[in-house]
Formats: sequence, C-alpha cells, structure tokens
Amino acid sequence: MFKTIAMIRRKEGISPEEFKRHYEEVHVPLALRHFKGCFKRYVRNYLTEVPGNDPPPFDVVSEFWVEDENALARIAELNNVPEAQALRDDEAGRALAVAHFDCADNMTDTVAALAALADGVSTERDALF
Repeated sequence: MFKTIAMIRRKEGISPEEFKRHYEEVHVPLALRHFKGCFKRYVRNYLTEVPGNDPPPFDVVSEFWVEDENALARIAELNNVPEAQALRDDEAGRALAVAHFDCADNMTDTVAALAALADGVSTERDALF
C-alpha cells in the first residue's frame, strides 16, 4: 500500500467556505471519475485558522492510498491523457491554487505544512471509502 499527499491552498480572494464547496462539489467528483478505481482510500483534511496562531500554509491536505506500484503507474498514465485536461483546467481555475510538490525540492514547505497539522491547527476531515 502506498500513500501520497497533496497540499492545496485556495486562490487569493476565495473564502475558505467557497474553496471547500468548490473542492468537494467540483474537483473531488472530477478526480474520482477520472481516476475511477485507482484509490483505495481518499481523505481530505481541511485546515482552519486558530486565533492567535499564524494562518495554515494550506487549506486542505489530501491523502490518497493506492494498492501498489501498478496503481501509481496507472495514475501517472491517466494524468497524461487528453481527458485529464478537465482536472488541469479546474486546478488552474478561479478557486484552487494547486501546488504539486516534489518533496526533494520543496522539503521546507512540506515540513511546514505537516508541522501545521501537528501543531494545533484545527482540521475538519472528509473521507471517502
């Protein structure tokens, strides 16, 4: 079993509520249709500001579990087909500021996000399967 993590922030001018609504009602259904059967489990952790603390660096930390290397390879293939354009368009749209991180190149941001989750940042979890 493998787990991947995506850290996503909302675009400037979008409220946390509008971001969550868009992510849950538009982006998640697009992704689940496109990657049908690829994920064993998919959880979204919505971060919320805690008074007196710095705002979290991301609005949602999404966790994806896949069965094996074959599933990872299938996801990579599906990311490169023309039908994936709808997901890319949504990621480039008005609500999401999707950050795809290569941990080796962005370790500071990755550690900051994970530390925020562990350091008193409130989260609201939505899980599928």
